[in-house]
Amino acid sequence: MGEQSAPRLEGDRYQHLYSWYEVLQLLDEKSPYEYAWIEHPRAGAADDLTLHPKPSTGKPKKFFQIKWHVDHRASYTFDSLVEAISGQQSLLQKLFTSWLELKQKEGSVEIWLVSNWSAHPDLGQFIRARGYSLDKRLFQAGARSVAARIKECWRRVLEATEAQLEQFCNDLRLRLGFAGISDLEERVDDRMARYGLRVGPKQQAAAINEIAARIEQGGDLKRLTREALLEIIQKMDLHARTPETPAISLWIHAWEKQQYGPRPTAELDWTKYFEPPPRRKIPDQHTWETRLFPALRRVKRKFTALAGEKYIDLRGKLPLSVILAVGFTFPQVGGYSFRWEQPSEGRKDLWKSTAKATGLAFQVTQEQGANGPDLLVALAITGDSWLEVQKFYQASPKFNAVVYAAPAGGTGSVALKSDGDAMALAISAKDLLRRSKQKYQADRIHLVLYGPAGFSLFLGQWLNALGDIVTYERNEEGGYQSSVLLNTG
Repeated sequence: MGEQSAPRLEGDRYQHLYSWYEVLQLLDEKSPYEYAWIEHPRAGAADDLTLHPKPSTGKPKKFFQIKWHVDHRASYTFDSLVEAISGQQSLLQKLFTSWLELKQKEGSVEIWLVSNWSAHPDLGQFIRARGYSLDKRLFQAGARSVAARIKECWRRVLEATEAQLEQFCNDLRLRLGFAGISDLEERVDDRMARYGLRVGPKQQAAAINEIAARIEQGGDLKRLTREALLEIIQKMDLHARTPETPAISLWIHAWEKQQYGPRPTAELDWTKYFEPPPRRKIPDQHTWETRLFPALRRVKRKFTALAGEKYIDLRGKLPLSVILAVGFTFPQVGGYSFRWEQPSEGRKDLWKSTAKATGLAFQVTQEQGANGPDLLVALAITGDSWLEVQKFYQASPKFNAVVYAAPAGGTGSVALKSDGDAMALAISAKDLLRRSKQKYQADRIHLVLYGPAGFSLFLGQWLNALGDIVTYERNEEGGYQSSVLLNTG
């Protein structure tokens, strides 16, 4: 059994490694693809991997069959592609059947056969090296030519019309003689390095295990967006180590103006819009839309134009909702990372958004209310704020429900012991917000934060696809006032 299963294990490894190689394209901001599926549930024989383009590109969807062979005793020929084995459909019949169904459901598609077996010259002469498509000579050759005989054989075996066969061949891609496992590992390392990821056998094994686990668990876990890919990279600590000192720096002055060292790459003085405690004056949404967000976007364009890592040293005395908005403007999905000076037990630690997330997670400890458009969510880390949150909820008729969550280990000044804890809670908070919104069928999330500024910064980087989020700050009376509205999409 061990010998029999070895080829299967090699085949799975090859499939998952190739899938990871293709999925990495999603990290490119200019990638034409919006998401990928591994083992698509409705793709028939071309289900190993699918790449779905952004609607604006006009590109076809790609459906892959990935085949591994343990040696090179044979190659693909015109005849072997339509040869039935043990009474089963031939490989080409399976791909043709899948193409018929997908063409009807999905519109413009390409069917890809990827294999380490090469093409025999009788087939290879008709595969165009530029894009792996079949040469149109197959359908332009004379009636007595070898090409015409092959075409007629395929048409008969596939039980296709002449028009169907030509359309199928136009959509078929034969990437044969592709890399063996060792060569594919080198290609994967090259692509991971290009996107700033750690390389090597351990990192590839972690990625392959993640692909296999998602296939095993099934459902939407097999659908990979750029956001999901970044979460995998963060969870598995695949980011390459960034230099200790970021190349770019940003100072934002809100509560007060301070100097933090050498002149920064960019500096924003917002002190006229804020007044520190006890008055706690904060800007209204109009000021955010006309002044503050445009200023952040100008800084973002400046940083994007700079060469090198998008690694930002952020400094400033900022309310939690403001630093949340800064993180939101420079998201993880855009490739941005931060270093933040976080006070902790009388010292100042440098927290990095590239830190490996620990196992810390939020736990819902209180919830009240019913389904409705406005959901209040409070995330408490540095202390227990349930009584004041409950009072705020009960005093405001606009909230339909309230969800209160704290770290599983409890709240307190040392609830977070590291930037890894902060990263873990940021990712956990994103999931909690999504689940809570779905559970209460809410249109808007009203968010109250009670925790370190570094956590708010990291959370802001993960906020997307959650709709409108209204943030809150404490007011002069000890209650809460609405702050900045984030349109997360």
